[in-house]
Amino acid sequence: MMNTRIELIDKYAHAFRDLINTKIRPSPHDIRQTLHLSKDEDWFFLCVSMNIVEDASTAILNFIKFGLNGPTKYDDVGEKYLRLYGLLSATYIQQQALLKLYQLMNVPPSLKKARELIDKLLIRSLRHKLGPHSTSYRSKAGNLIQAYVPVRSELRGFNCTYARNGRGNHVSVDLKEALNEHLNDDKHAG
Repeated sequence: MMNTRIELIDKYAHAFRDLINTKIRPSPHDIRQTLHLSKDEDWFFLCVSMNIVEDASTAILNFIKFGLNGPTKYDDVGEKYLRLYGLLSATYIQQQALLKLYQLMNVPPSLKKARELIDKLLIRSLRHKLGPHSTSYRSKAGNLIQAYVPVRSELRGFNCTYARNGRGNHVSVDLKEALNEHLNDDKHAG
């Protein structure tokens, strides 16, 4: 089911690109006027965002196919970490690119509403906890600084267990469920 969703996102991305290209090619006006962009440089942000959505989909599809173990025949911890961090990065940059597209194209729901929906996603929280803010995560409850680390022995398949503040407080996450939430626009459509 997730493969179908990510493939659908790819189809939407291609259709959006085709729509943009179809609109700008015959237009006698410049791109900014034709697409009702605010600034000339918005065209570059639009192109980059479209590319990122598609590229991130490719990375996510690979993860759905192979999980943390990857296509390798070796049980390699380093590969698992790269795949975990790669998944978290791919979903994050895809979300950011989609938010940029919302902003540039003035897509409903509002940018603020879209950002609120994305901020609630488990995969986004995991990215913040296990990625760039792993030693400086600010909890929403109590505004405390916390540290998070994946439990090395528990990284396999689609399972990621992490510890808060270095020991104890283990939380196990099904990455397929987190990805499913990321890909499921029906649940979060507003």
